[in-house]
Amino acid sequence: MRKYSRLGKFIAIIGLPILIASCEDETTVKTTVDFASISSNYYEADGTTSFTIPLRNAGSTSGLSVVFAGTATQGQDYELVGITSAGVEIRLLDDNVYEDGVVETLRVQLVSSSESLKGNTMHTINMVSNDCEDTEGLTVASLAGDWNAMEDDYGPYTVTFEVDEEDETILWMDNFFDSGISAYVKIDLTTGAVVFPEQQVSNYQGSVITGTGSFDDNCNFTITTHFATTQYGNFDWEYIFYR
Repeated sequence: MRKYSRLGKFIAIIGLPILIASCEDETTVKTTVDFASISSNYYEADGTTSFTIPLRNAGSTSGLSVVFAGTATQGQDYELVGITSAGVEIRLLDDNVYEDGVVETLRVQLVSSSESLKGNTMHTINMVSNDCEDTEGLTVASLAGDWNAMEDDYGPYTVTFEVDEEDETILWMDNFFDSGISAYVKIDLTTGAVVFPEQQVSNYQGSVITGTGSFDDNCNFTITTHFATTQYGNFDWEYIFYR
């Protein structure tokens, strides 16, 4: 009987290292936490105040933090709300300053105090300005330059606006309804109103009667016009001018 007892102890001793090795293999399997994408766009005109960058495979985020870089300024353009398993939440701030065509970048770098990170550890937010609610620094001259014009089912075609030398509220366009006719609009930046005054168009033996319009949040604007001619009849058109 003692012979069989020794054999049993020997088998138990051999089996012990195998059990320990198996436990070590299980504890070394870790889930990599990273950003779900490397970049995204945020448009000031959309009016959203917070932005969440989604994380992949995020369980506990206690060891995660972020480092910011880029051209955007913390406290002026953005601030960190917090980090959860859903992602990194950032509050984006509207500075009320008109910045025509400006794209600021915010680079967010994931940092971990407990383990090395792999995958998409950097995410870049392209913060695109601007909307017409930002009045500081906005002038009619800011709206000059090349625009595209969409008129009903026609277009788009390129129209270049220039500020009138004597009246800074007037924008001249060099190619009204793609005909080569020069015409102008008056813009009231305080109210956002766009007016198309009555203008004689000798090329077509008639006149363009008063048109009205307004800006949208992206500083694009729409005007509606009534074009009366003795040669071709009357036309009602809607023009949308956008960058």
